[in-house]
Amino acid sequence: MRIDDVLQVDIPDDLSNPLRQEFHNHLGTLQSMACGLAQIYDSVKAEELKEQEELKSYGKGVSVFKAFNDKLFLIEPRFHWYAVALMNFIRLNGVLCGLVKRDLSLSNLSGDPAAFKDYSLKYSDSVLNGSAIKEWRNKISAHHALIDPKPSDVALIEALLIPCKLVLGENRYRLGGFETNGKNLPEWSLTEVHEDLRSRRFGGYF
Repeated sequence: MRIDDVLQVDIPDDLSNPLRQEFHNHLGTLQSMACGLAQIYDSVKAEELKEQEELKSYGKGVSVFKAFNDKLFLIEPRFHWYAVALMNFIRLNGVLCGLVKRDLSLSNLSGDPAAFKDYSLKYSDSVLNGSAIKEWRNKISAHHALIDPKPSDVALIEALLIPCKLVLGENRYRLGGFETNGKNLPEWSLTEVHEDLRSRRFGGYF
């Protein structure tokens, strides 16, 4: 199984292979996490397709904006769950890549734990490449900035409290993009992020 399409890191499917045996549990954990991410994606994509059908009633080329309705309140939590789970998945997969490539060693875990953190952070940065999802995870999904605000967060607080929106002309639910006090966080689409990572990096999982 290929665990990273860009780095071309593989773990054999043969259960008798020593490399597969060494990392069998690591891979199983990641496969379980990938299934959960895919399930969240499928649920949001299904709602987007329903909205796409609704859009047809407005006429070709019409863009419709929706916010603050019951359906969007049910969609928004999935963005937060996805952001947290995705960051865990990416960083853990980064560590597994490092172990397979022998850049990291479990025998050094207790002696140099910072190496694992640093490696996983650099890996996640290379995978996400500036994607808004990382900042959303850090400012909202994992721990809301209002709980433990930093001085730089103050101008963002109101924007972070505005819920998900839907731009039907793009057939995507998007979170973010609202500006308050001259500050905002970039908007992002859960299904867009998932489809990009599936095609570009994690086809073996998704």
